[in-house]
This record gives sequence, C-alpha cells and structure tokens, in this order.
Amino acid sequence: MKAVVVKPVKLSSKNRPLRTSRYLVLCGVLGLFCSYKTIEKEENRLMITIEGIKKGKGEVIVSIFEEEKNWLKKPFQVIKMNADSDTKTVSFSVEKGKYAVSVFQDENANGELDQSWIGIPKEPIGFGNNYKPFGPPKFGPARVDHNKSESFYTITLYKA
Repeated sequence: MKAVVVKPVKLSSKNRPLRTSRYLVLCGVLGLFCSYKTIEKEENRLMITIEGIKKGKGEVIVSIFEEEKNWLKKPFQVIKMNADSDTKTVSFSVEKGKYAVSVFQDENANGELDQSWIGIPKEPIGFGNNYKPFGPPKFGPARVDHNKSESFYTITLYKA
C-alpha cells in the first residue's frame, strides 16, 4: 500500500491582495452607509422652558403648530405634564423650521382652556416669543425659529 501524504494548500500571494482589497471596499461601503443613516436620523430638539406655573394645580399643556390654518385647533405635537413645580422644560423632537407655540395651565385638569363668556382665558396662558396678544392670539407673533440642532426658548405664563 502506498501512503497518501496530504499537503496543506497555500494561497498564492496573487489572491491575497485581491481578497483584502474586496474586504476593504466592502467595509468602506458599509461604513459610508452607516454614517449616512446616522446623519439622516440626527435628532433636532426644540426645548421650551415654561415659567410662572402655579405649583400643584392641574397640568401644563404645551402645543406646537406648523401651519397657520391649524393654529389653536389642530396642534402638530402636544406635551402634557403635571404642574408639580413652578418651572418645567419640554423637548420636542422636530425638523428644523418655524413653529408657533401655545401653552396653558389646565388648573382643573379638564383638558381644555377655560374661558369667560366673551372668550377671555380664565387659566394662565403663554405663547412663543412671550407674545401677549390683545384679542385673539395670532399665529405669526407666536412662531419661534428652530434652526439649530437644539433651540431653547422660555415662555412665562400669565393671567389674561
């Protein structure tokens, strides 16, 4: 009987650079794809601090509006929070742009802004840019410019 000798197969040096370069190209493409997705999903935060809250009375409702036609009717986003301190900060994750802001403290927690028979709010209110309207609030003056990855605004509640 003849003995069979098995010799290990060596890869030629010609194949190694080709496989390595294919691997590097694949890693590069995946890296670019992953970094593109990371940039695409970068969060933009619109931060609003509300001051003048009557501590322990109901909840604070902060609404932002994208379009004038929806102003004070259909908010783009809403955040509700307990009125457990005199200052609160909310964070909206939104695209850069301009947003009108409306805030009120719902002291009796009925989910709506209580008003007198002629439409004057009975509960504390506030608007973007600390705009204090005479008459019904308008969209334009209540708009804030969210043009950075993080924008910070402060709104002080007041009694009308």
